[in-house]
Amino acid sequence: MSGLDNAAASLPPNRLFTVFSQRVELDVDFRTRSLLGRTEILVLPQSKELKTIRLNCRQASITSVTVEGKVANYTYDDPYEYLIPHDSHGVHQHYLLKQKLEPHLRNPPEEELIISLPRGVLIQALDPLAVGAHEAFKLAQAAGETSATAETPATASFDSGAGFTPLKISISFETTDIRDGLRFVGWDDGDGRYAHVYTQNSPYPGTACSLFPCVDDLTSRCLWEISIKCPRTLGDAFAKPHSSDTGDDTEAEPNPDLADDIELTDLEKTLELAVVSSGVMTDEVKWIG
Repeated sequence: MSGLDNAAASLPPNRLFTVFSQRVELDVDFRTRSLLGRTEILVLPQSKELKTIRLNCRQASITSVTVEGKVANYTYDDPYEYLIPHDSHGVHQHYLLKQKLEPHLRNPPEEELIISLPRGVLIQALDPLAVGAHEAFKLAQAAGETSATAETPATASFDSGAGFTPLKISISFETTDIRDGLRFVGWDDGDGRYAHVYTQNSPYPGTACSLFPCVDDLTSRCLWEISIKCPRTLGDAFAKPHSSDTGDDTEAEPNPDLADDIELTDLEKTLELAVVSSGVMTDEVKWIG
C-alpha cells in the first residue's frame, strides 16, 4: 500500500480527498502590514460522493474561489471573529466563547472554509490511457525537469489508488489584520531593529492556515511551491502610493495610521530586502519596485 493509500484510509469522515500539491503566492505589503495572496490546490478525490472541499483558513478575507475554473459557492467561519465578545457579555458568559472556539482548538482543527463543487464539475474515473503520461511525468520529476505543480491533471492521481481525476481549487484572499503566522519587526516608533518580517513555526495546527487556506494537519503531506513577492529596498517598501483615480503621478495624502509615513534616511532607503527560506529555489529572483 502506497503512502497516499495509507493517507486515504486514515482520512476524517468528512474529508473525502487528499492533497497532491499546493502552490501559494504571497504579496507582502509592508506599509499596511497586510498580505495579498492566491493559492492553487490540486486535490485527489477518494470517492464519487465528494461534494465539498473542506479547508482550514483563519483571519483572511476570501475574494474568489473557483473549482476547475468554475466559480464555486463557499462558507467561511473565521474563529477570530469570536474573539470580539458581545457587548452584553461579561465574565459569567465565558463558557459561550469557549464553546465557539473549541472546534478550532482540536488537533486537527475543524475546517473553517467549506467549498461546494460547482454544477458541471464531476468526479470522474481516471482514464487508463493516461498511464504512459503519468510514468513520463514521474521520470521527468525525478530528473528535476518539471515543477512539483506541473500541469498534469490527468496523471498525478494514479498514486492515490482511488482512480479519480484531480480537481484544481483556486482561492484568492487578503489579510489586513494579521494576528498569527506572521510578525513584523522594526516598523514601530522606537524599534531600532532592522526592519524584517518572519513566519512563525509551530508543531500545532492553526499557524499555516493563518497565512493561506490549506489542510492544516501534520498527517497531510503534499508537494509545495511557494512564491513570495516583496519590494527590492526598504525605500520601495515604504514608498507612498500614487493616486490611481486621476491617472497622474501625484502622491496621495499621508495617512498617519500607515507605516509608510516613517521617516527614513537616504542610507536606510537603499537597504535591500531579501527572502530567506528553507527548500529549493526554482525560479530567478525578480525585483519589483
